[in-house]
Amino acid sequence: MALTPFEIFYGSFTLLSVIISTVLGILIALKYKKYGKVDYLAVGITWLLLASPYWSDAIQFISVMIGGIQIPTNLYYFLANAFIAPMYITWIFTLTNILFVKRKKILLTIFSIIAVVFET
Repeated sequence: MALTPFEIFYGSFTLLSVIISTVLGILIALKYKKYGKVDYLAVGITWLLLASPYWSDAIQFISVMIGGIQIPTNLYYFLANAFIAPMYITWIFTLTNILFVKRKKILLTIFSIIAVVFET
């Protein structure tokens, strides 16, 4: 399968942004070891998952460039959507730890329900 110049451009920059986001997420999460604050771990995981909708495009680009094959459609959509709700929950967890400590339980409950509805 031959890629158009636009597909090569889009795939290259998608792959680059996924790599950068992954590295940044890992670096932020590693701050947890140094400082022992769970917030660093949660923000790092959130940052890592923030790029998850683009994982499918990056993997598709690599598989087409190397092997000339596309990943299955089900896997493509799974990778694009499966990690949005966990990212949402980890971000709300961190936000409530930092800003809304008194309302943490109710906010986590509300946003977890929204995330579960999104996933179903």
